[in-house]
Amino acid sequence: MDKPLAYDVVITTDWNLNIIITNKRREQLRSYSHFVTQEQAARFADVLEQVITMGCYTDLDACPFCGKNFFRHDKLRRVNDGRTLHQKCVDTAVRCGVLTYPDCVGAAFRCFPEDVPLFDYSSLTSAPSSKDFRYAIQTVSKKAIHLFLIEPRGRMTHRTCLTYEECQGLVRMIRGRLKQLADAALGACAFCGRMAYIDKTNYLLASGELIHGSCMERFVQSPEAAGVWFPAVRIPTEDVFGHRRLFGRKFDPAPFSQPPP
Repeated sequence: MDKPLAYDVVITTDWNLNIIITNKRREQLRSYSHFVTQEQAARFADVLEQVITMGCYTDLDACPFCGKNFFRHDKLRRVNDGRTLHQKCVDTAVRCGVLTYPDCVGAAFRCFPEDVPLFDYSSLTSAPSSKDFRYAIQTVSKKAIHLFLIEPRGRMTHRTCLTYEECQGLVRMIRGRLKQLADAALGACAFCGRMAYIDKTNYLLASGELIHGSCMERFVQSPEAAGVWFPAVRIPTEDVFGHRRLFGRKFDPAPFSQPPP
């Protein structure tokens, strides 16, 4: 069975992005959505790229005893056979009779010196706002880069651990989705000012103004209509984001049409 994907980025029906991360656990896979604006997504991609490029890295990534990835603040202990374990895992192994303290080399230590900040980047402690996408990034090794994410309007922090290559892939995917949106943009609606995209009904007036199909009725009844030229030509739509395939299915009543036994 293939390893579960660590992330996905989806274009939402309001032309923003949903950054989805998973715990990558095949036996109990969970995913978490973070609905962000295009601007927030672009900023996150820029920050993540800069952090992993300039990050602090060691050759330590995961504890061979418990299998969990190391954090910067974890207390670690080296064993005579060359392994590096969590201090708490050493204590557990000693209690289970798997190790003895004489099997360890030196005292407990941390991955990084004390003067290294806990995070490479963090906005988690900034004043919470309903519109903020807050996150922190902590590099440990090229196999262990921790992301802590809080969705706008959310309070729960979701954490995932990605590799260097996965972080690069996430940056590329976000920018690819943003390019899809940019390529599908037709221009700003002359009535409401919001961007018009090719997957929805839009009209082009003879005088050159672009109007959302959803804005047209209000527009023709407004004073602004006196300053333009008609007729209006409907711009052909294209399902560039696949939303119609996802949400355009007709309801099939057959499974529910039978009377109860």
